[in-house]
Amino acid sequence: MDKKSVFGILATLLLVLMVPAYGLWDGLVRQPAAKEHFLDADAERGIATYVQFCVACHGPDGQGRVEPQYIGLPLNPVYRKQLGLATLDPDVARKTIARGRPGTAMPAWSTEEDGDLKDYHIRDLVTFVTNWERSEHLLKESLAEHAPTHAAAGAAGVAAAAAAPADDPVARGKALITAQACSACHTISSVPGAVGAVGPKLNGVGTTAATRKPGLTAEQYIQESIREPTAYTVQGFTTGVMPKLPLTDAQISDLVAFLLTLK
Repeated sequence: MDKKSVFGILATLLLVLMVPAYGLWDGLVRQPAAKEHFLDADAERGIATYVQFCVACHGPDGQGRVEPQYIGLPLNPVYRKQLGLATLDPDVARKTIARGRPGTAMPAWSTEEDGDLKDYHIRDLVTFVTNWERSEHLLKESLAEHAPTHAAAGAAGVAAAAAAPADDPVARGKALITAQACSACHTISSVPGAVGAVGPKLNGVGTTAATRKPGLTAEQYIQESIREPTAYTVQGFTTGVMPKLPLTDAQISDLVAFLLTLK
């Protein structure tokens, strides 16, 4: 047999061996690596959504209900295990985020339910919360990056409230919205960052407040809602979620003055 024939046979054998070898490598190495990469990328996007919309209620470590700070259920498997709760099922998590939980503080987040999250936002968020331990370090990094911004916003709100003109209660009240972190639970289009969905939207509350509770004017209703949050609960929301804020009479008057301007 000449050298050319031998070379041809060896080349053919090599190709025959390479095909299954590549298939084995692809199945055992490349595909799992690609899957892990996409999982991490999806979770990282989910973390951005969690920091923006979820951390106010579920907490920076997913601990959940630790009144008066957080009101959501625990999402971190460590705390879920302590309470005897089952591991989060992806399908249940997706439906809960999209549709909310009636009778609780959990709103419906899907745009189809008049929420703020599109399907891909919810999908990425589910990827994160159902793989919490894997991605928790990324959450901590994200929160650390946002901490100066949140702290600056809070400090700015306090400073603005203090610096507002003595004869301008509306300006002082608007500043207090930021200083008291009302934006974590309420949406107010005229206040930057106020996109919360735990409580009722306050856009137009200066008008709708007069229709909420028979016998009360808009001013009286808003003041009562701040002083005694459980006195009346807007339909579709849960009683007991709104805390009593440590405000002086003057601060409450300023908040009422601002909220009455939201027509």
